[in-house]
Amino acid sequence: MNSMTGFGSCEIVREGVKLRLDVKSVNHKNLDIRIKGLSEEAALELIVKNAIAKGALRGHFEVYVSLEGEETTDLTFVPEAYAFYENLLREKGASHPAEVAWLLERPGVVKQGGDEAKALDEALLMEAFDKAFYDLCLMRKKEGANLKKVLEDHVATLENYVQKIKDAAVAEKADEKESFQRRVEEIMGEYEVDLPRFSTELALLYEKISIEEEIARLISHIDQFRVIMNGKGSIGRRLDFLLQEMFREANTIASKSRHMGILHNIVEVKTLIDHLREQVANIE
Repeated sequence: MNSMTGFGSCEIVREGVKLRLDVKSVNHKNLDIRIKGLSEEAALELIVKNAIAKGALRGHFEVYVSLEGEETTDLTFVPEAYAFYENLLREKGASHPAEVAWLLERPGVVKQGGDEAKALDEALLMEAFDKAFYDLCLMRKKEGANLKKVLEDHVATLENYVQKIKDAAVAEKADEKESFQRRVEEIMGEYEVDLPRFSTELALLYEKISIEEEIARLISHIDQFRVIMNGKGSIGRRLDFLLQEMFREANTIASKSRHMGILHNIVEVKTLIDHLREQVANIE
């Protein structure tokens, strides 16, 4: 299980060039990639996008690329430029000679190595990307392990509440059965009824208030959730779909049951499902 949240960076200084590459990812329903710093290098941008697509299935990725000449102390004095400013001052009739510090600050008098533009090399770019992307994937895996532990704890608690509901439903069913029998005896004592038809309608009515099927499906969804959670690949969407189904079953139970214990527990079940959906939203 992988999280969709991660960050990685790499800085390489080589042959007068400093390249920095940062890559981060957050949750997204699909694979979405944005790259800044390679707008004039369409071929390199495509290479980076393909590399991400091979290593990730979902998430919003942002890649930042910065390239600059290496800062050095390799200073070059240009006598011609120095002399130009001195002659300019004399021609303008300066009453005092220029300070040496002022002349050295004039543009072009002193040049620093590494000022010229550098071309971005594909091999250097991919070296930086591979390192940064490796760190990001490592973080996504670590965060995924943490998420899995949280999900396991929530699912175990959810299962306990569902078991309480199941136990309470057995007692509720017995109570409802006795209530039904008493009411049937009263009705049959007061009215002439078509017994076969009446029995059929009674059975249908009883089924409408029974929550056994919903509980069974809820338990089945929890079991399936665990199976998917321990699987590989992109599992976030499937887990989210199962949680939607769980919530639907919980709502049906809440609408059918009149047992106060069940109604209290179903509130806890729905709350836990909401918490699970918040966590699952960040799973790849």
